[in-house]
Amino acid sequence: MLENWLGFCALILSGIAGLIICYKVFIRIVRGNRSKLYKFYSLGSVSFGCTLLVLAVNRLFLFAYPHPTLGIGTAVITNFFSFFAFLFLTLFTFYATFPQHAKKLTPMLITVVIILGVGLMLSIGGITIQGTEIAYPIQFKLVMLCAGGPLMVLGIGMWSYYSHIMKTKSLPHSRRAAGLAVMALLMTVAFVPETLGFAAIINYLRFTYIPIIILFYICFLRFAELEWPQKVHHLYLIHQDNGIALYDHTFIAGGRPDRNLVAGGITGVAALLQELTTS
Repeated sequence: MLENWLGFCALILSGIAGLIICYKVFIRIVRGNRSKLYKFYSLGSVSFGCTLLVLAVNRLFLFAYPHPTLGIGTAVITNFFSFFAFLFLTLFTFYATFPQHAKKLTPMLITVVIILGVGLMLSIGGITIQGTEIAYPIQFKLVMLCAGGPLMVLGIGMWSYYSHIMKTKSLPHSRRAAGLAVMALLMTVAFVPETLGFAAIINYLRFTYIPIIILFYICFLRFAELEWPQKVHHLYLIHQDNGIALYDHTFIAGGRPDRNLVAGGITGVAALLQELTTS
């Protein structure tokens, strides 16, 4: 019984941590950072937080206040929240690693989530309670392994491959992507047994959710700090007095405009604005 209560407390704390992280990311979005990385990570965090909180309620109906109907019902709700968390965190992965292919991969991802949802709905009649844990029918476990498993591996693989190809281009990107690959692997290893059903170790794995959620958030922030080159196309250092371009650097492929021409245009616009504001 003590083991069950400890697992329950771990789920409550992990769910609250997920919601707090969602709130912190949402504040950044409100303040102006509306990139898709922040939006999808925020949605993924709130979905995962809700998953863990509903799972904690599910635990109460299994061991503290046994109620088979509510136990199975909250288990189904837990899975639907986890599907949304999986959807948004995978979209975050797509747009963070290979944004040029994200739109092509999104329909495939949505199709997989729909398959998981349909598989769960068709399996409700076979969901049972064994001891203090939910037992899912073999059909649903096969759907999880065949449909969700490859995409989970794909997400981890995309972070790993991105880390590898960025070694020669940007070492900070490579290292921080490697950290996210490790966090994605740990999250998958820790949470998948909730559905596949490894009753002997599930309560112990629940204690790993809090450090994984916090470390994932830290890795996300460190990676998001490097997003600025995607927003800045050119950098110009212009002498304030004579308007001559001292240095320029381009962050995008393609032709580079004449830096003195650009510097002259910027200086002219700045002088015009200065005259308008002082007159």
